[in-house]
Amino acid sequence: MSKKILLNQRQRFLKKTGHIVIILLIAIIGPSKTLHCQVDSLNFKLNRNAVYGNVGYVGFAASAAGYYERILTQRLKSEKLLARYIKVGYGTQGTSGSSTYFISAQYGILVGKGGSYLELGVGPSYYTDDGLNDFPLNATLGWRVQYPKKGAVIRMGVAWPEILYIGFGVSF
Repeated sequence: MSKKILLNQRQRFLKKTGHIVIILLIAIIGPSKTLHCQVDSLNFKLNRNAVYGNVGYVGFAASAAGYYERILTQRLKSEKLLARYIKVGYGTQGTSGSSTYFISAQYGILVGKGGSYLELGVGPSYYTDDGLNDFPLNATLGWRVQYPKKGAVIRMGVAWPEILYIGFGVSF
């Protein structure tokens, strides 16, 4: 009978120590995995400020503009980044017969992953040519290449007043 009691005590001890080992493993490994995920998502974020210039051209008109942009929020969801931004800029647009200067502000979003983003934005504009102030809006539909924590920004797309544009700049 003493062997049976010792065997039962030994089994209970192994069960208790097994449960303790499992709890310790969860306590040690669980937070380290969580911290690792948090670090990865922090490294995914884009620099918050950017300065860039765009040039645009389509057969009858050309444009050039410079912008300052600030990313307001960034959220990582299912490995895709969703960011909201505002930007302000100054530029010129011209045809063979006339030209105008413009000041614009824009609110937009970036959606994408791996340094490649769809860019959508809209906002108000002021033109020195009064005829264009009848339509005082600007809009952007483009593609942006900007890697997290890197300095280069490359943009291309369709916009008003920039027409078909390509742009280069730096983020910081």
